[in-house]
Amino acid sequence: MKKASLLSLAILSSSALFAATPIDGGDPVAPEENAKAPFNSLVKVEFDGSRCTGAVIADNVVITAGHCTKGIDASSYTLTTADGQTHKVTNVKTSYDGNLGTSGDFGVLTTDSSLGEPALEFTPKTQKQLLSSKENLYDTGFGINLTGDKTLLQSTDSNPNGDLLKGGGFINKKLFTITPEQSEEVLSYISNKYPEVQKVFNSAKANPTYEFATCSETPTDHGDSGGPVLVKEGDKFTIAGLTSWGAVLSGGSTGIQEFRACYDAKDGGKIVDNSLSINIFADMSAGSANQKQLSAYLASE
Repeated sequence: MKKASLLSLAILSSSALFAATPIDGGDPVAPEENAKAPFNSLVKVEFDGSRCTGAVIADNVVITAGHCTKGIDASSYTLTTADGQTHKVTNVKTSYDGNLGTSGDFGVLTTDSSLGEPALEFTPKTQKQLLSSKENLYDTGFGINLTGDKTLLQSTDSNPNGDLLKGGGFINKKLFTITPEQSEEVLSYISNKYPEVQKVFNSAKANPTYEFATCSETPTDHGDSGGPVLVKEGDKFTIAGLTSWGAVLSGGSTGIQEFRACYDAKDGGKIVDNSLSINIFADMSAGSANQKQLSAYLASE
């Protein structure tokens, strides 16, 4: 295995090496679904040979992961909306400082024309409310879908064209929030079991100021970065967060290895090995630091 510094998570998807990636183990979004909410608000974000996921939040504004916008020139982007139309980016704003958990991992892309798709709203719930409710969440992305023996780094991508995939509650796969303390315990558990990743996971803690963590049967992967994690409120889906990173290591050309361990609500709240995966999302819930920064960005447009 390559050194843990090749930690790909969703965080390195700005590198061409990690260009192709979706909701690992997710289901394809059918064409008839793609024209309906919330999938018609999802955007494929492509730049410099890489791919991320975005969401329409205003007539000509897309939100995505900050690590998909940091240091990237506006002219590098091509955005593809659900109707197949492509759009150019005229302005880029990012909050990400390049370090896991120390700033909000989100960015804003302004386009040169109307996106022509409905805008998603943000949840009025706070992170505390999401944590206490144990609600099932929903995720989507244009990332990799891994097949093969991941433990031997012989995995391949069954979604090479980067079609939109759905995970979490969309396919009845549990995706539920855990506390910052629990996420730290999961990362410590993984680092203790796998010494080769100890240095990485010891320094990659979720910062509750900017992030929240989930356990999921359908982990996020390369290309999912920036894809919204959604909560269903009444008859509509609202954004609770954005995909940031998860416990996945890249072995370069030999494949990708995933470290599955997380809390299982069915087992008395214990960490269960080889079951669920931990995913970290930028917190976009009501009153969050990220939401306040986003409001400042939009006000300056």
